[in-house]
Amino acid sequence: MLALGTDHRQILGVDPSAAKIGIARRSSRGLQNIEYRLGTIDQIAERDFQAICILDVLYLLPDEKKLEVLQACRARLNADGVLLLKTNDTRP
Repeated sequence: MLALGTDHRQILGVDPSAAKIGIARRSSRGLQNIEYRLGTIDQIAERDFQAICILDVLYLLPDEKKLEVLQACRARLNADGVLLLKTNDTRP
C-alpha cells in the first residue's frame, strides 16, 4: 500500500520468512519503488529511514528480543523518523 502512494517513496520490506517475502513480491509485481529482503531489521545496513513499520511481530518474540528489535529500529530511523507499531496478543 505504501508503494502505491507515490513513485518518489522507496519501500524496503524485510521478513525472516521466505514464504511471506514470496507473497509480498507477487502482490506488488510491477511496482518499481519496492524491494524485499529476507532477514531481520538487525541485518539491514541502511540508516536514515523516514519511517519504519512493524506489523504483528513483537507479540511473537520474548521480551528481550522485543527490546532488541525496537533498538535496532531506532538506530535506523532519522532524527525525525516515525516508528509505526501495530501488534496484538497471543490470546483474545
